[in-house]
Amino acid sequence: MDLLDFDLANDAEVGVEVHLKNPRTDNDEPLFTKDGRPVTITVAGMYSRAYRDAVEAANKRLFGFPPTMLDHPMFRPQRDAADMEVLVAVTLEWQGITADGVELDFTDEAVAAVYRRFQWIREQVTKAIHDPK
Repeated sequence: MDLLDFDLANDAEVGVEVHLKNPRTDNDEPLFTKDGRPVTITVAGMYSRAYRDAVEAANKRLFGFPPTMLDHPMFRPQRDAADMEVLVAVTLEWQGITADGVELDFTDEAVAAVYRRFQWIREQVTKAIHDPK
């Protein structure tokens, strides 16, 4: 066994292309644009430097709150904002993401807006970030 065969940090830095699945079907049907291109979002994984740095920054912002209070509904906006910072930080690119027939520019603001509006996309991306496979 060679440990370099299990270099999860390197794999996480390269990222994984998440081919978005149709949230309205039960068979994980992949989504494609009208011209046949896959609808994808590429994200760095949880072992990447980008992920670790974003989590560390988010934790520093939440540091002043007592840990038991972070589960309180009153602190949900702060937790959600911290989670969004991490998601945006590890999103490397996307292809085929459109709204009203127009392909969206890849910006931090657009990424955050898509994740806020479309929870099903956020869930698929979050699952991929935390899956070392």
